[in-house]
Amino acid sequence: MILSILLINVGAYAQKAQIKDAQSLFDKGNSQEALTILNKTEYLIINAPDEDKSDFYF
Repeated sequence: MILSILLINVGAYAQKAQIKDAQSLFDKGNSQEALTILNKTEYLIINAPDEDKSDFYF
């Protein structure tokens, strides 16, 4: 049980980092690279908190 909680926390942290990386690339004008990152992250967003979902879809 502890291992599953740990894995969920690691996955949530990875999502946030990927979303922030994509947002940074988009702000710099690299929209294609940002979309590539978001496409890889899309399957993870289903179980994400609402705050992360709003960042992802924004």
